[in-house]
Amino acid sequence: MAEELDNVGFETRLERVQEALRMENQAWRDVAGANNTKPPAEFLGPLSKDLLIDPVKAIDGIVYERSCIKLYLRFHDTMPNKPSMPASDELESDSELRQRIIEWRHNQVLAHWVDNPPK
Repeated sequence: MAEELDNVGFETRLERVQEALRMENQAWRDVAGANNTKPPAEFLGPLSKDLLIDPVKAIDGIVYERSCIKLYLRFHDTMPNKPSMPASDELESDSELRQRIIEWRHNQVLAHWVDNPPK
């Protein structure tokens, strides 16, 4: 029973984080859509297919969105892109990739504002 309550609390918190990520990515998509811009493939999470916000490298060498891989690992015994590899929650922040994504997004917003100044 306690584990079920813990899972509910975890899932509720995770849903809130994912909703915040969706809102942030939607704001970015509005700008990107106006610019007709697609992010580089390396900036997209393999599970969410969305722009990475908190990229982490897992033991399989793949970079995932932290919230997505944590949720996946909670319910699976193997890594998502390597089913023969046992699951591991050892995740390493990819701060270099995160910084490149932030800079790319910043440049997209600036380009949008140059072409479409606020009124």
